[in-house]
Amino acid sequence: MNQLLLAVVAFQTPVTLTKPDRNLAEPFSQITSVRELRNGRVVVVDAKEKLVQIADFTTGTVTTIGRNGSGPGEYAMPVGLVPMPGERTFVYDPMNQRFLELGPEGAVRRPVTFASLVGPKSIPMMLMPAADAQGRLYFESINPAAMDGADSVAVLRWTVGQPQLDTAGFGRPLGLQARSGGRRGRVLGRVTLAPQAAVVGFGKRTVYVARKDDDDLMYLEQYRTPN
Repeated sequence: MNQLLLAVVAFQTPVTLTKPDRNLAEPFSQITSVRELRNGRVVVVDAKEKLVQIADFTTGTVTTIGRNGSGPGEYAMPVGLVPMPGERTFVYDPMNQRFLELGPEGAVRRPVTFASLVGPKSIPMMLMPAADAQGRLYFESINPAAMDGADSVAVLRWTVGQPQLDTAGFGRPLGLQARSGGRRGRVLGRVTLAPQAAVVGFGKRTVYVARKDDDDLMYLEQYRTPN
């Protein structure tokens, strides 16, 4: 039997997940990010199909939100999700140099552009940013020295609505960090996965796993974790 072994960093308590509590019959092509909404539904980014979708494990349905493009409520290349204060979600769309804001229930709200930002360094479009509790966004800078083996790069900070970036500090390039569960894994200390499986998101008491089948399609599973 395939098992997933998770260790929560804060308590280092191992949790073994053996069988999904729910799964979706509808396949995806390339799940890169998942976020659970307060109503229990899940926002899913399918980067290969360039889609942002809402998955409902209760009804088994998957609904596309927004559409491809560069207008209001549209995205050109969604690559991931950034959790924001107030249970909002930012869809990262580097091709349009902006985020698409989703409300707590997953409704599309507004685009948040960073195309005209100025600052000490350039933003690497393909690296996912992170947010703090105040909703400020952090990007790893493009630093040519890092490509030559330097062990630190500038971390850029943006307060949404402000015209410029500032330097929050310096840290190791993401490529040099060993993190379980992906670059933005935030609760995992150790992960043991069956082949063709990846942890892609976390809810309050849930873990979301994407599994790839023999046809290279991905299926999303939901596991409930103990209190």
